[in-house]
Amino acid sequence: ILEIDLATLEVTTVAGNGKRGIPKDGTPATKAPLIGPRAAAYGADGSIYLASREGHALRHIDKQGRIHTLVNSSGQKGYSGDNGPGTAAQLDGPKHLALDPDGNIVISDDNNHALRLYKVKEKTIHLLSGTPPKSGKTLGKTPTTTAINRPHGARYDAKGALWVVDSFNHRLLQFSK
Repeated sequence: ILEIDLATLEVTTVAGNGKRGIPKDGTPATKAPLIGPRAAAYGADGSIYLASREGHALRHIDKQGRIHTLVNSSGQKGYSGDNGPGTAAQLDGPKHLALDPDGNIVISDDNNHALRLYKVKEKTIHLLSGTPPKSGKTLGKTPTTTAINRPHGARYDAKGALWVVDSFNHRLLQFSK
């Protein structure tokens, strides 16, 4: 994972050692292998969150530069863990990350046809949108009753509405606050 300072055009490595593998928790991020890094997002505190698509995990690079697995310590793909500890939950091919208005992490859990929410302070994961692990086109009245098919991204707007890129249904969804 590289960071580019747009003022100086200086490029800095913030994670990864050029090798493929699962990083060991607590390792300096620049000395750790990575497996399928797909998306990164700065947290509210300036630390970095990383979606590991092939590792089926959410990882965190703390402000001291150390990497930690927050969701799916096992690295096994699947769907589990709603309303429980993130480390025990499973993901399947997370593709995109964003922050919610409270600084929590929105995970586009692509192959599970769901958006998941990792609550940073509680260290828990929750279903945010979709009807996992199946896909579909059903448009429900709430985010968790609306089937989505391969969400490739999500963002909150300034008014608190959630926008979801429902890729394989070829639509953009908006859920009001």
